[in-house]
Amino acid sequence: MLLHRYLGSYAFETLKEAKLKTARLSSFNDPFEFLFRTIGEMTAKKAREYIDSRRNDLAFLNLAAQHIPGLFVDKKANKVLERKLPQMRAWIVANSERLRQMPIENRERISDKTLRVICFSEAMVDLLDEIVLWSHYAQKHIGVRIGFEFPSEKKRFEIFKVDYRESQLEVDISTGITDGTLGNVLFECAKTKSLAWRYEHEHRLLTTPKYCEPKIMPDGTTEHFLDFSRAWVKSVDFGVRCPQAEIQRITTLLKADYPHVVFRKADYHKSEYALEYKEI
Repeated sequence: MLLHRYLGSYAFETLKEAKLKTARLSSFNDPFEFLFRTIGEMTAKKAREYIDSRRNDLAFLNLAAQHIPGLFVDKKANKVLERKLPQMRAWIVANSERLRQMPIENRERISDKTLRVICFSEAMVDLLDEIVLWSHYAQKHIGVRIGFEFPSEKKRFEIFKVDYRESQLEVDISTGITDGTLGNVLFECAKTKSLAWRYEHEHRLLTTPKYCEPKIMPDGTTEHFLDFSRAWVKSVDFGVRCPQAEIQRITTLLKADYPHVVFRKADYHKSEYALEYKEI
């Protein structure tokens, strides 16, 4: 599938270095990025049922041992578990309550530590939506749009189609919450947006800082860049307002480093509110 990356600036640098700048979710313009709502209630009784259901789950027991002093995982673990049940119930109930009350700032902090994102749009979109995408994400049609086709087997990242919803993501805390739950919830939040944004037809590339190259920016902040294969680039389109000097600079680079790529210039449709493209 062809996915478009709209760029308001740094298109030349992106293509020359074959690196895409990633972003932290907290930097996005949607204030609802980390919102989810909890349903249900975790009680001591439900916590006991949850513990009983996972008595033979070594991953759970090892995790619990990190929080319950004296709990260990070996042949006598069940006996120790019985003695530690009150503490384990309290731990699970407290985790559920922490998730329910966690402020948005903490969710952002955890997500920014573990996730990096690159946003794309589907190539086949409504003509009116396309105009808005150029306006919002390519500096009011001054910028450039790069078309990518990613390989089916990906080791350093995953790409997900955004799920547009009317209501916030629900998390049932009555089914049991452990330390890994929050990470899973935030990961699902990264793939979920309000219907207000459906014009974007968005797909998100999710990766982690360890797969990216860190760079110190002029303002002193650290940003992370993900390298890509030049073979993944299939098209480059210039906005209807893109300066001729920029077009010339980028097309010269494309002819040298991306000889397989088709590049076009956007133009106004003769009668409709739409764009049409002409190969250069």
